[in-house]
Amino acid sequence: MRGLVERWPGWRFWLPLVFDGDAVPWYATRGGAQRLPTREEHRRGLRSTVHADTADALEALVKGQDALEQVLTGEGVMKKPLLIRQ
Repeated sequence: MRGLVERWPGWRFWLPLVFDGDAVPWYATRGGAQRLPTREEHRRGLRSTVHADTADALEALVKGQDALEQVLTGEGVMKKPLLIRQ
């Protein structure tokens, strides 16, 4: 978990205290989010929270969200970032 936090400081990583099923899902939520994704951003795949069955799969999703945010910004779909960048 520590490695994820260090590599992705704009995200908060967590495991649920209670879960159903065999796999414990890993979660990441955009920390310090200024706003939620717009309807169009969400339609295009941008999420405030993502989850996966493993830490590696979760990191891949976070990388994908970061890349998607760059694409949407470049295309003019995003006018303001979701995260406060320091």
